[in-house]
Amino acid sequence: MAAPLFFSVASEDVQLAERIFDRFRRGDIFLYTRTGENGVWFWDEIEQEELPFTKGFVVFWSKNFVKGEGALRELRLARKFFDERRLQDCVILRLDDTPIIVDPGGPELEPMHAEAVELISAFMGHARSDKLRFVESEALRLVSDLHGRILRPRIPFQRRPALQDELETVIERDRETFFPALWVSGFNGNGRKTLVRELFRSIAANSHAVEVLIDETSLPEQILMRIESQYSGLLKPELLQRVKESRGASPEDVARVIERLSADNRYVLLQQSRLYEERVRIPEWVDETIAALAPGTLPKLVVISQLRTTEEQREALADRLAACDIPGMIPSEASDFAWKVIRAFGDGNDWWNDEAVDRIVDATTGKPELIITVIKQAAKLDNVDKLDDILGRETKRFSDTLTHIIGYAMQQLADDEPAQRTLRFLLDVSPIAREDIQAFLGIEESVSSLLVRLIDLGMIERSDAGLFRVSPLISNRLNGELIAPSLLATHHEDMQRFAEAGLDVDGDELGYVRIEAKIQAELLAGKTELSEDVAEFASVAHFLSVGIRLYNASRWSDAEPLLRQAFDNRQRFSLNAQTEAGRFYGLVCIKLKNKEEFDRAFNAMNSLTNPGRLPFISKVNGTGSSSVTGRRQWDFSTSHGTMPRRRETGTGRRRF
Repeated sequence: MAAPLFFSVASEDVQLAERIFDRFRRGDIFLYTRTGENGVWFWDEIEQEELPFTKGFVVFWSKNFVKGEGALRELRLARKFFDERRLQDCVILRLDDTPIIVDPGGPELEPMHAEAVELISAFMGHARSDKLRFVESEALRLVSDLHGRILRPRIPFQRRPALQDELETVIERDRETFFPALWVSGFNGNGRKTLVRELFRSIAANSHAVEVLIDETSLPEQILMRIESQYSGLLKPELLQRVKESRGASPEDVARVIERLSADNRYVLLQQSRLYEERVRIPEWVDETIAALAPGTLPKLVVISQLRTTEEQREALADRLAACDIPGMIPSEASDFAWKVIRAFGDGNDWWNDEAVDRIVDATTGKPELIITVIKQAAKLDNVDKLDDILGRETKRFSDTLTHIIGYAMQQLADDEPAQRTLRFLLDVSPIAREDIQAFLGIEESVSSLLVRLIDLGMIERSDAGLFRVSPLISNRLNGELIAPSLLATHHEDMQRFAEAGLDVDGDELGYVRIEAKIQAELLAGKTELSEDVAEFASVAHFLSVGIRLYNASRWSDAEPLLRQAFDNRQRFSLNAQTEAGRFYGLVCIKLKNKEEFDRAFNAMNSLTNPGRLPFISKVNGTGSSSVTGRRQWDFSTSHGTMPRRRETGTGRRRF
């Protein structure tokens, strides 16, 4: 049986290919020095048994490759199968600066080199490492992504004509231009990002998204670096220099980077991530970034959030921002989509029927993400009567159904310790790259199969850039499933292992995000001083976000110094984040019975003016009390009070 992936490499470069080959399971990749069959004519094996049936082709492009008769012979055959649509996908790894396209003003290429350039041109729209300095971690990531794409079926797409038409309509500013920014709201799992991708495919087929996560603590300098790191793939010294230059970056600086990417046919997708609750808004400075963007022939920024735009936003950004709310699928759309997913993932079972599909559609309330998860799980059942094992008993409460789906998925992982450890880690450190998952697990082999399994169960999701995080739809509920003492002990060891591990991010497009993950891990591991690898990259926003995580984990002594630093430097934040810094610092002071610091936090936060917001503390549980005037009494020896969560108003759901 042919291997799913085929490595095409010159003999002089085969050691590089072997190092990557060794990170994967035997049988997944054909490499002639490792998997060639003894006693079989070499080219018969390649041309008759392997390449015709392989799904993914990996080229190790170099000066040796374009001179090799064997490499060129493989490339000719791969091009033939690609043109016949028998070969699905390709990755091109550039080992040196050997030209891969014809330069009209450059020297004429040797005949074999010119033929190789012409043959490989068909593959150039697929994954390619454009770095002229070979980076093994980047090569491994590209091959791992290809491995994951090949091993799991493609998820079908369900057209939603009404919503797609609406999106195309709302982004039109006038006959010549689009609004520069689009705000897409709607619940997690409703297919917001998929619809955005389809929108850009329809209006700009060759545009590419730069996906960046944002939460309420994010600073302009962080978002700027997350964007630039993905776009530029800088070496670490250059990355550090850019971090230093971006200190104190303004919203307008972020807008300038977005404009530069737009000129290169890219758009920025800012997706809100949950730090501790979804209803906290992203920083107000994002509005200033939107205001600084100029209308053009394509949208330049897309914000994805569960929260709608406010009336104030719509008035202030009337000529810059379009908005649309994405609901779940209507029953007819959801039913059609479910049958497409069944044909892709579950058609080995003959028990699928309309009643089972209707049951899934009702239980998932038409959420595409959840429909996929349920059908993937149900495909392993032997009869329709067992569908309740996944969905639970029929109920009108979606939360009950979701809890049951998560519980069923966790049952499938009961004996899979690495998968449980991965989920536990991603709840604390997120997003994270594939190679860093290997680092905290302490394993050398590829984690592709593990990640594919977690994706298929609906536990995690992967961004187009290759970053992984727990699915936002389930992250809030998953905490309660991963509390076994043995797992928590192992989790502590994993965190320490990753905190102590080295980090090579030279030329990595995910370099800055990987450094941020390392900062999170070191702080969560309780390190009082960050390592030299990452210390100069840390910002007050990292201290606040990790401090909040530590507080919610009841690690108050560890949280206090981080929250104090964030509170003392709160002027660097937008108003929402200033409030969070003061609120959580006040909370940790209560837990540690530090009345003097609590008073400082209380007075500072009550001095903030923000019409429409409830007072910093409107009531407390226990023996304390407070009022709008600031008079309060608090018995720190007995109270276990909490400051109530800040509330947002006007969160009803409607479309603009």
